[in-house]
Amino acid sequence: MLGTEKAIANAKMLVELHGKHVGDMHRVHTEREQLSAKLQLERDRLMTGYRLEFPIEKELIGLVVGKSGATIRAAQKAAGVDRVEVSTIRGGFGVLARSRASG
Repeated sequence: MLGTEKAIANAKMLVELHGKHVGDMHRVHTEREQLSAKLQLERDRLMTGYRLEFPIEKELIGLVVGKSGATIRAAQKAAGVDRVEVSTIRGGFGVLARSRASG
């Protein structure tokens, strides 16, 4: 390295700092790629899965959900059911399954 002692010290500090952060940048990049792949998998599942929606009265949403969400958890544990959604705004109930037979 050429330059004054101060410039050389600053350059060494910057090189060391960059070296320390390369590992962090690689980790963040890898994590971002993994999350992106997971997101794409979920998008694909939403696009290819079978979706069943039906309206329910707002007064009955509590029965659909069950005590502390027990009914929804039971539906989610059923074979092939990926997601159960309740919309108080649209007044509906939706089930996303891998196939029509599952839903």
